[in-house]
Amino acid sequence: MRAIHRLAAVPALLVSSMVAALLPAAAAEPIALQSFPPTARGFQVLAVDLHVHTIFSDAYVWPNLRVEEALNEGLAAIAITDHAETTLATQLITQPDTGLLDKNQAFVLADRQVRDGGLPLTVIPGAELTRGIGHMNCVFIQDANQMRSASHPDARSSQDVYEHFHTVGPKTEAEVEAALRRAEQQGGICFQNHPYWPGFPSYVAHPEPVHQRFFDQGLLRGIEVANGDKMFPQAIDLALKNSLAMLGNSDTHRQIKWELAANALPHRTVTLFLAKNRQAESLKEALANGRTVALYRQTLIGREADVADILGSALTMTPVQDTTRDPVRRVPRSVIVKIENKAPVEVNLELVDESIVVNQTKFLRVPAGGSVSMRVLDVDPEKFAGLRFRVLNSYISSNSQLSIPLPLQRAGY
Repeated sequence: MRAIHRLAAVPALLVSSMVAALLPAAAAEPIALQSFPPTARGFQVLAVDLHVHTIFSDAYVWPNLRVEEALNEGLAAIAITDHAETTLATQLITQPDTGLLDKNQAFVLADRQVRDGGLPLTVIPGAELTRGIGHMNCVFIQDANQMRSASHPDARSSQDVYEHFHTVGPKTEAEVEAALRRAEQQGGICFQNHPYWPGFPSYVAHPEPVHQRFFDQGLLRGIEVANGDKMFPQAIDLALKNSLAMLGNSDTHRQIKWELAANALPHRTVTLFLAKNRQAESLKEALANGRTVALYRQTLIGREADVADILGSALTMTPVQDTTRDPVRRVPRSVIVKIENKAPVEVNLELVDESIVVNQTKFLRVPAGGSVSMRVLDVDPEKFAGLRFRVLNSYISSNSQLSIPLPLQRAGY
């Protein structure tokens, strides 16, 4: 990778001041996402954002702020995915020989900050291909400069972006395919961003032939089912049909705290990786094998086995000593149970078995790191084994939620 070239401090200060002025004064602290318990299959549940922009393309912040934000939110990793062909601030940092921005610099700065400080964060190199047939991210690559999908100067304005990158046709498709293959040769993994976006073809339900070809050839191995403040339910079915990793990413361009407040988001949209550890190779292995669950507005979106693995470890049901019973007025054949949620996000449950009578409605909200208790009536306390719930804040297809049993854990009772 090339060395860092000129850094223009004054424009950066002006940009920082402008963004700070826009930041809502009362913006809430985002939910920290680092405390998911390990799963029954032996995986760690790690929050990762594979779609992050900096001032090295069309965002407003420097890479060091992206590192600080990720640490503050408990993320295990971020991928720097600046646009390969779009740089709206080329006047700040350019290569003297070509006049183009060195697209590796943002990763180098963020990675150096993490390594020098011994920080608990993995920075993943990446790039976003920005063409008329859609946007695609390539991560775990070696050289972002090779991801440019055509030979042309960086776009420096929204008009340039429109003229250069909203064109379609065989030439564009060939250029994108060539860039995807260069990423593959570097050991990278590419995926489809925001499958619907104004001004681009919408292929959420029915992909265009070029996209289906990229899926079939393994050039695109994942798809965003959520992006920032948007969710694409039909992309879940597309992922299931084509064996794609389901991803949720922030696509952040401003300060993340500002974006969360502006869009009333309780946390940034991320992907939960089911990985052996938080190292880059383990994360790459999880992505390659599709062990990913998108987390959007405290809702888990993924394959049934993966969502069940995360929630099966986060939720427990245990009996509670019944201190309300007395010799005269007692509730016979009942048991009090406590449902505890060890995840950093709330879980909303619906009791599935209609033959079960409880002293609650069938809808339960179990807060993050909290619990709820209820009495189950007309059951033998000695034989009662547990309950089955539907997880309302989950998607395992475009129109279905996870159904999960919660066995009663009697150990130590």
